Amino acid sequence: MKAFAQNELGGRARTVGEKLFEEYLYSQGITDFEYEKERDGKAAKIDYAVTLEREYLFEVKDFEYTGIWTMAITIHVNDCARRLEN
Repeated sequence: MKAFAQNELGGRARTVGEKLFEEYLYSQGITDFEYEKERDGKAAKIDYAVTLEREYLFEVKDFEYTGIWTMAITIHVNDCARRLEN
């Protein structure tokens, strides 16, 4: 659990989204990743560098639930159901 250990050594506290992303990686058997990896010549840090056959970079964002998406999905599903009925 390399990524969690870094947090215990004084790194920035993980957001809920970052913790969920790490849980997802572990659930898929992906353990070769680094959190906020230092990159030569770059001041900004990417949230995650995941190595599979090559290195993939991920920036994880947290969104606050507002209920709008639920309403939009419900409207879309209801509209699709009406179209199927006709």
